[in-house]
Amino acid sequence: MSENEEQKRKILRFLSEKYNESKNSFFSTDEVAQECTLDNTEVKRYCASLEEEGLIQRDDMDEKSKSYQVTLDGLILLESYSSSRSSGTGVGLSKFTESVKRGLDKIQMRNLELQAGVVEAGRKHKLMDGLYYVVLIDLSGSTIASSKMRGNTFSEWVKRFIQITKDAQNASKRNIAVHIKSIGDGSLFLFRNFDDILDWKNQVDKLCKHHNDLCKKEGKLDFHQYHHKTIIHLGEVYFDLENSDANAFGINVVFKIEKKFGKGEIGITDAVKQVLLQEINSGKFKIDSTSSYSLDETGDSIIPLWKLTVME
Repeated sequence: MSENEEQKRKILRFLSEKYNESKNSFFSTDEVAQECTLDNTEVKRYCASLEEEGLIQRDDMDEKSKSYQVTLDGLILLESYSSSRSSGTGVGLSKFTESVKRGLDKIQMRNLELQAGVVEAGRKHKLMDGLYYVVLIDLSGSTIASSKMRGNTFSEWVKRFIQITKDAQNASKRNIAVHIKSIGDGSLFLFRNFDDILDWKNQVDKLCKHHNDLCKKEGKLDFHQYHHKTIIHLGEVYFDLENSDANAFGINVVFKIEKKFGKGEIGITDAVKQVLLQEINSGKFKIDSTSSYSLDETGDSIIPLWKLTVME
């Protein structure tokens, strides 16, 4: 194992040992440096790499000092390290097994809910099989908010954001714009026209700004405000109404790549970029290569990812 990998694993192990599903488990750069006997520059470099791999996540609400928390993927990876070693020589990670199992069960349940939501939307709106823009809008900083708000208050806070995303749908849309389902602190939509996405997102931004202005006026702390990111993929969706089944690969993709983007960003896949090339070249949009996502363990199936900026 290289020294870099050894230090990264040390950080991952520390964050995992401190992980608590019911509490805020974000730890600052200083805390990680102290526990792992590294300097802050090293911690930031190693954590950036771990974040790129999806093994840890950064607290979007803590931009100055930077705080980190292990992700479900990170817990699973460490559990695999432990189980692959001989008895007595592995890292003691058995206490995470139940957390990992619960996390996997939640993912499975979410996929079933998504599938049901796609089929239900297809039936209700009489959607035809074909290409759709799959759009996920997701709250940033909800982990911090959940640790500072009471349960009912946090639940209502999330519900209000979900309602904003629904209310923002444009009645004079150019083509199909359908809300599929709310999943956790995010909303999932299908669109057929990219300009409809922009109109809808602009309206979401206006409604969130109104909410945030009220929070400031009332003297509420920053975590009461709404900040979000938007992920857009273009892919085929098939509605099997007879068997209540759906081919929703494109829908799963937006959830897999969501962690690659931060607060206020619009993330797009290469499929979306190709459609927008003419407008990118004309200066209407600016794109920045931000990362990529591998669909398999071999790293052969790579989805290039881009951050989109609207220039007009």
